[in-house]
Amino acid sequence: MLNPFEEDVKASFKAFWKNNKPANQGSEAAMFEDEIDLQSLKKTIPASNWDRASAIIPEHLLEVYDLECEVVDDKCALDLQEFVYMNIFENIKSGPKSKCENCFKKTKTVIEQFFQYLDCNKDGLVTAENMFNGMSNMKGLPYPTTTTTMVNDFVLNTMEHKSAGLDVFDMYYGFLVGMYERVVEEDDLTEVNVNAMKVARRRNVKDGFGPLRK
Repeated sequence: MLNPFEEDVKASFKAFWKNNKPANQGSEAAMFEDEIDLQSLKKTIPASNWDRASAIIPEHLLEVYDLECEVVDDKCALDLQEFVYMNIFENIKSGPKSKCENCFKKTKTVIEQFFQYLDCNKDGLVTAENMFNGMSNMKGLPYPTTTTTMVNDFVLNTMEHKSAGLDVFDMYYGFLVGMYERVVEEDDLTEVNVNAMKVARRRNVKDGFGPLRK
């Protein structure tokens, strides 16, 4: 049985893959070896009601997320890793109740439930202390011992602003990128690349990977 993240990854990639040019489609059984082309981005993003869909320039997405694309042409396309990372960033503010399709709704539903469980005082922020206390009381975790180092590192590496806490969008980001690194990432997208993307999300999209969350 697939976990929600794997379900979301496969469903979203397939939705885009089906709109590729025929020349860029292999067999459905091997579709994850194919790449998402410019035609698919132009067709599928508006149909999926992605965040800022009317303002998104598909060519620019290829410039930003295709690690090998220097000048946008028919050879530029997003492999599974690049596509998933683009999807995380471009839809970071789309919650499970939004109209957005193919943007991790099942996964974000679980993340939001976890966030609400940790946010005991309902102020919209989860601190390291909230996370430590909440996880210490949970049963059946794969790592039954929750440490302060564990939760401090997660909060410090995930928070967007110096607020000493995470809002729900930070939580989406932290968990989605964490699952991405464990489920999707392969050797050709290294930890250095991923860390650079994490840092660049704080800058303007023209300067690096990922838009600012405003």
